Amino acid sequence: MEVSMERDMQSGNRVTSPTWEQWRWELDTLGSTMRTEDARSRRRRRRVEPERPVNVTQFKECAHFSSPSRNQLSEQLDLEMIYQPMLLADHIYCLCVQCDLPKFPRNWAGKVSMLDVIEADKCLEQQNLSHSRKATTMHKLVVWAAKAQGFRTAMVLEQDFVLPDSKTRAYIHIDYKALDTFILRGSWDFLRFGFMPWKYEAKDGGCKPECFCVREPLSKDVCTTEIGCDVRSAVAYMVAVRQPIVDSFLNSTGVVDMFILQGFKQSYVVPAVIHQSSGYYVTEVQNDASYRAICWKGKQT
Repeated sequence: MEVSMERDMQSGNRVTSPTWEQWRWELDTLGSTMRTEDARSRRRRRRVEPERPVNVTQFKECAHFSSPSRNQLSEQLDLEMIYQPMLLADHIYCLCVQCDLPKFPRNWAGKVSMLDVIEADKCLEQQNLSHSRKATTMHKLVVWAAKAQGFRTAMVLEQDFVLPDSKTRAYIHIDYKALDTFILRGSWDFLRFGFMPWKYEAKDGGCKPECFCVREPLSKDVCTTEIGCDVRSAVAYMVAVRQPIVDSFLNSTGVVDMFILQGFKQSYVVPAVIHQSSGYYVTEVQNDASYRAICWKGKQT
């Protein structure tokens, strides 16, 4: 099955395009930004959009990917250990609005495909859907593309992915060799490098049963929860591209990081090694620390 992946990204920013932040969180329709102060009231008034089933034919027509330009590939980033385990995925996808902005390690060359979500919105005729629905469709499209291209594993990144700052890095001590072993040999469906724990605390201040995260035998820096824990953000995750997982992911309803991901077996790199730069960085770091304090189980499975 052919999916276009060979176009170089040379066009630069489109003047009329929204920013990633607007497209990912603020836009209800193309070019119409919701005002923060009345966002809640508009959501209450909005009619519930009927869930659209995945149209694979449309995905075939709209799965047009580009490759990073030379100036987006940095030899210096080759030395960044956080990026190395991601390279173990068969392929890496990046969802982007300003697709000439993200920087990648040079040794990722030939292994990164970028999806211009504005172009894909137009192709799929979903410009007028809510921002959360559009984002969900894009994540489904790249997971579908990974299967169509015959990959066994895929890494998915959103444009605003960033590494931890120096303060956060002070308590991150990943055994990357063990993490590589887990990726190559472990039993996992989704491995999340970036995440935002949300409703994980029980009324008594302890951890909700479904959110206990038990360390994996192959890596002390990975833990796995039961299905159903409310951990959000789809900024960076690896997916095992197996038929049941892909089919279930494509057919799941709801928002990708609020309902869909929670329905799968989730493993996490702890602490998180990727964050969102667009407004959620502080919340992610704070929630991550709290989550590990009450839900991270030190015992091996």
